[in-house]
Amino acid sequence: AEKELIAACEDLQAPAGSAIVMHSKTGEILAMANYPNYNLNRLSQSEESAKRNLSIWMQYEPGSVFKIVTASAVLNEKIMTPDSRVYCEGGAYRLPNGHVIHDVRPNGWLTLTGVIQKSSNIGTVKVATRLGKEGLEEYVRRFGFGAKTGVDLPYEQVGNLRGLRHGYSLGQVPFGQGISVTPIQMLNAMNV
Repeated sequence: AEKELIAACEDLQAPAGSAIVMHSKTGEILAMANYPNYNLNRLSQSEESAKRNLSIWMQYEPGSVFKIVTASAVLNEKIMTPDSRVYCEGGAYRLPNGHVIHDVRPNGWLTLTGVIQKSSNIGTVKVATRLGKEGLEEYVRRFGFGAKTGVDLPYEQVGNLRGLRHGYSLGQVPFGQGISVTPIQMLNAMNV
């Protein structure tokens, strides 16, 4: 895991990275690597930032990968099926608060599966509207966001769910904006 992470970060010129390998059925951590890393034999000569376990410490806005939470919620609640259709407004959609969200590529009608495949922000917001603000917040928390995962490591962060409390949360949180998560939280959600 360390070798592959180092190679990928150097190839992509990424200043930092994290890799976690988890057994999907049990949640057991099989490998965890961070870049940059440091030599334990030269601890005092290492950069402080390299000593952080990014897998549990780093918080970031997840973006489109978070759409699986929204889709899973409406599927679990039987509000939609994978074949349910959503109109994606041709690429631009004005929210009730006046803010306009966009898709990278304009889309018309998409199934829920298509919304995820094409990564439609508009489709995801419309899907979340069917779930409602309270329903979305419930699923965000049920997926473990905003809480520690229980991994037996110090300094685990919980992320930040501020986007659920401020502004028009259905216009940003469903597609992973306005909140922050840790890599291990996102991996747990993907494994669900």
